[in-house]
Amino acid sequence: MPKSVRPYSPHAAGISSFIEHPAGFFMDQEGRRAKKVMGLESCRISCGEGGATLEFGLSLTALWVGYYRIREASVPSPLFFDPLAKALMKEENAEWAFQRMQDALEDTLFMSKAAYTRTEQGFFPVRTRFIDDHVDRSLYNHALLAERGSGGQSRRQLQVVDIACGFDARAFRLNFPDNTVFFEVDRAEVIALKTDRLAHIFPPPSLTCAKRVCIPADILLDDWEADLVAKGFEASLPTVWICEGILTYLPEPQALAFLARVRDVSAPGSTLVCDVVNDMIRNAAPMRKRMDLLRKDGAQYNLFISNPVAFWKSKANFSDVKYHLPGEGTASYGRIPPHPFLRAMRLTIRVVISTSLLSGAFLCGYYLSLWVAVPVMLGLIVVGEGWALLFQEWLALRLTMTLYPVAYFTEVSV
Repeated sequence: MPKSVRPYSPHAAGISSFIEHPAGFFMDQEGRRAKKVMGLESCRISCGEGGATLEFGLSLTALWVGYYRIREASVPSPLFFDPLAKALMKEENAEWAFQRMQDALEDTLFMSKAAYTRTEQGFFPVRTRFIDDHVDRSLYNHALLAERGSGGQSRRQLQVVDIACGFDARAFRLNFPDNTVFFEVDRAEVIALKTDRLAHIFPPPSLTCAKRVCIPADILLDDWEADLVAKGFEASLPTVWICEGILTYLPEPQALAFLARVRDVSAPGSTLVCDVVNDMIRNAAPMRKRMDLLRKDGAQYNLFISNPVAFWKSKANFSDVKYHLPGEGTASYGRIPPHPFLRAMRLTIRVVISTSLLSGAFLCGYYLSLWVAVPVMLGLIVVGEGWALLFQEWLALRLTMTLYPVAYFTEVSV
């Protein structure tokens, strides 16, 4: 049970330039009918000359992911439960978005549409749970540090910032410490629509954190950092940053500029969790038609990270980089089997090492006397096995990230 549950009162969060018509259309303030996009207004973000233009396609992808959040409630052993998903995203809209994205997949020689769909059915719930667990661990560590630094007397604020939060409902479902403030940042239109839908839920949903604060802002164009501080964010305290399903859509220069802004308002000990894709996704056979759809909808993939350590340390200037392939270690949850290509790389490397050892042993036995061959062979075994222990996993991961399409999770620290 949550340590503290407070009643929720709808929070005024910005002014939308569109109003929702009862039939599902949107109208501007002069009464002209705007584009109908399954319950979401058509929004445009301009990143400047030569930059990205993100339109309603981002809302399409939010509804598509929302389909899996709604679906999770009906599976035998759910990884999480989002009681507000249906009310916020409208089940019929989420199903429409899911079907549209499925129609944009193709059967290929190595993977059918059905097989790719099964992969996504595992990936999205695991992504949500992985981020949930990161938030829980990080807040626990921040609370411990606060107590140690003040002899157990401090009740300083714990804070989470959900960037491009969309219809995420973590502020209403995670088991937060009772001094946690949850900040949600997204475009004014999205915040307004979400607030309106929350206001129409009866009985009103209760927060599981001390306070939920909405920041209506464009993360690329607006001064959202100042808005955060004005509404209670404390830059001197460690923060948990959530960037779920957003970085992939930003071109690298915009992504790095945004991450620099995050870093500038993050105290030491702050963490960031996100999901990204590698470069091989760009030309993945089942995804080609879908990539065209996303490009036409203005939600094309723009950021591809095949070397996460180099990107996050050298380019973005974060530290303690950890990346997790779905199905491996803490990114499985029994939903996703071990990554097939990564397993193949591990086996291949092990075979190469074993073959090298056997060849060395054969040559030693053939050319050297017994009393010399035995210690040499033992030395080869020790060196070979030591090399395997030190480099096998690293090399297997690097080969997988370079040669196979992967969407994966990343945790970094400031």
